[in-house]
Amino acid sequence: MNPNKPFVYDRHHGGDRWATLLAGLALLAWPLVRLQADVIDDFEHGRNFTLQGNAGPPEWELVGGELRVSLPEADSWGFLAYKPIYELAEGQPVEFRLDLVSVNASDVFVGLMVHFAGYLWPGTMGGGYGFFVLNNRVVLQKKWTDGETVFFDQSMPSRAGSKTISLTFTREGGDLSIRTQVVLRDDPQTVIYSKEVTDHPGVDVAGDNGPTPSGPAVVVALEVSRTSSLPGAEAVVDNLVCSKDQTPALLGIQRENVTEATLMWPGWYVALESESAQGPWRPCPEPVTLEASHLRSTVRLSALDKYFRLVQGVNVSDSFDSNEGWLTASVVPGGTLRPSWLPRYPESFARIRGEGTHNEDFVLRWNGITGLWYRDCVATVDIIDWGDAMEDATFGILLRAVPEGEQWPNNTGGLPEQRYAGLLTFKKADNLAESALSITGPGGAVLREERFAAVNPDKQYRLRFWAVGDQLTLELFEQDSLAAPIKTLTLTDGRIPQGMDGLYGTKSAGGIYEVFIDQFTLSGATVY
Repeated sequence: MNPNKPFVYDRHHGGDRWATLLAGLALLAWPLVRLQADVIDDFEHGRNFTLQGNAGPPEWELVGGELRVSLPEADSWGFLAYKPIYELAEGQPVEFRLDLVSVNASDVFVGLMVHFAGYLWPGTMGGGYGFFVLNNRVVLQKKWTDGETVFFDQSMPSRAGSKTISLTFTREGGDLSIRTQVVLRDDPQTVIYSKEVTDHPGVDVAGDNGPTPSGPAVVVALEVSRTSSLPGAEAVVDNLVCSKDQTPALLGIQRENVTEATLMWPGWYVALESESAQGPWRPCPEPVTLEASHLRSTVRLSALDKYFRLVQGVNVSDSFDSNEGWLTASVVPGGTLRPSWLPRYPESFARIRGEGTHNEDFVLRWNGITGLWYRDCVATVDIIDWGDAMEDATFGILLRAVPEGEQWPNNTGGLPEQRYAGLLTFKKADNLAESALSITGPGGAVLREERFAAVNPDKQYRLRFWAVGDQLTLELFEQDSLAAPIKTLTLTDGRIPQGMDGLYGTKSAGGIYEVFIDQFTLSGATVY
């Protein structure tokens, strides 16, 4: 193995920045204590995980109560994640354990990963740790919002047979003790490798950002890859467990005044609201922020009773203050002509511009969450300016788009036939004094359209699109009056029950497409 070619690297925003590996440290040993376990997945009952991979989702199958993960592409990795909640009480060890049954090559590795606090894509996420095991090598990685480091990277004795790998965490004030261990699966008293480190609030190793992650564990994941660039990595795993029972996801509510209340909750959940305890429920549309150990949102109250609850899902909030992640793509498979994406990240907004041959229909997507499918969801985007030559041009939100494969990378051309879109037409070519809202369905068919007095170029607007059950709702707000929409479009269509999200626009009859946008948000219940 080439010691100068580390295999743990940063995938924040889809990057490939290699982490710096450290020298090996002394080897210590503890016997594995078999604690009463909460079974996260025993791979006996079908798929319970979300999938991601840099070359598309990994291939997988359940065989005899075990999970086989395959990566046919070279230079690829596969990531399988679960979204439980486990609290770490002071001084009480919590162990996460995975059976590593086999790998098909000596350079194939499996990582057991645990992340903490809440998640808010794409700019902020909780920190966590990953324990990566090869045939004769182990690595402990620490990851946080803006980077990662390695606590240790050292050799271990090579032993044939199935193994059990584990991560055990113990909170001790501001410190977090992390014990890593590898034992023989069929003889857990035979310890192959064991080492304990302590993550202090300060800097412990080169590149460490200091603070330990706060809040509960909210993601347990496994990763499969290989240190070489060869294709064909394969690993078989079984019995992903935690020594502690899961913690219910609790929603905190604090009334601020007669018109507002603050909601707080942990982990991979979205808040739902309803005017009745029996529903119907829909995702709360207000922006979500991530604090030290929980998500927070300030919701609007009304004269009617309002009820709230949680459902597993994902919250997205992006103010375009970075030039990472978002890309435009042609709606024609294999096409290259589309408007350009020009983030103005010092000013926290972005411009989409196409003229000449680049004045074409396009999709705009962020690459970091391409594997997520939503059922009930709501998305908003702020439209802060647009060009003069925008006759018949549209811009809006895609929901429940169903690509042919399980993932839909942001640089892949083509627009799924199965999709809903909520669109704003800035000015109709046959009457420049009119704008229009429209909802389109499968194949781009217009399901409903309504014209109204043209949007004012001196004002800024917010577009909001809901897909809740079979109800589709498109709303347009003026930015200086967000309490009530200036125009609403609703209809019933249940042909597409779930899918992915994006932004979408159609070319201008005036020859130049130009739209300035800010603050994209999405809250949705995920399929897995």
